[in-house]
Amino acid sequence: MLPFSHFDGAILPELEELPNDEALVSFILGNGPSLIFIKDEESRILYANKAFLSIYAPDQRETLIGTTTVESFPEEEAELFLSEDRRALREGQTEIVEEITDWKAQRRTLLSRKMRYEMADGQKRLVCISTDITALAERERRLVRLNAQLKVYSHSIAHDLKNPISSIISGLNILQRDKGNRLSARAELVVNSLK
Repeated sequence: MLPFSHFDGAILPELEELPNDEALVSFILGNGPSLIFIKDEESRILYANKAFLSIYAPDQRETLIGTTTVESFPEEEAELFLSEDRRALREGQTEIVEEITDWKAQRRTLLSRKMRYEMADGQKRLVCISTDITALAERERRLVRLNAQLKVYSHSIAHDLKNPISSIISGLNILQRDKGNRLSARAELVVNSLK
């Protein structure tokens, strides 16, 4: 049985017991659905997995390592990325929901976590893991729209229900005030109870 340690609520085998296989680690990082990338203190990309590279045009992918990629995004998006990088390096970690436009001009919503990692020589690295939550975000937007439509519909129904009742009450008032009309005592009682 492997010895275990606890880390952030997770149970992990002791590091000595994990296989020391770079190919395995590379396979795990490179083939998952999350966008994983590592940056230096100047926000230059040092590592990027396939999912991260897929947001860039095929002819750009081989030249990304060593760049900041800010020139690949509109100025506002680029400044957001850089400010989050600086904040994560300063505070130790950040989490943000962000929208980006990929090379196919498709909007994607990402939940991005950036964590500072200090190497043995004191250099800082930024480990970034982004999960594509585009479908989830679209479902949430659709629910907000449906709830707004439901609210408008319920107000309309309430109005429509009030309208006939108001008409009935108005008609009863006319009957009561009409001098040429004589209501029986029982009819008077019913009219008064409905108002």
